[in-house]
Amino acid sequence: MTTVGELSSLTFGFSINLPVDPDCRLRVIFPPDQPLTADLISSKGTNLFSSAFGFSAYSLQENFIEIAGCTSYSDSWVANQPNLITVSKVLNIGWVKDTMPFKFQLFAVQSGDNYRIAEI
Repeated sequence: MTTVGELSSLTFGFSINLPVDPDCRLRVIFPPDQPLTADLISSKGTNLFSSAFGFSAYSLQENFIEIAGCTSYSDSWVANQPNLITVSKVLNIGWVKDTMPFKFQLFAVQSGDNYRIAEI
């Protein structure tokens, strides 16, 4: 969907060149000019995030979503394979222009605490 002010899906593609522990989380921080809304409802993914469904956390105020993945330990050659995450029902901004950059943070989770291991 490319119409301003309409709900659409976004697909993010990335590779990770390091080993990843089980129960990782990917946080996608949306740019300030692309605010999240309560319409946002789901996610799905491939490779490390093939088990992704919904969000493990999100914040409309801080403008981020967090997606659970990594069902088992993955060597860097596995993690470096193409990963895709699709997020549904994202509201397109109300004018035509490029958005500011998105940020991605990868976390390892241990005893309920997030430990950031990578950021792009």
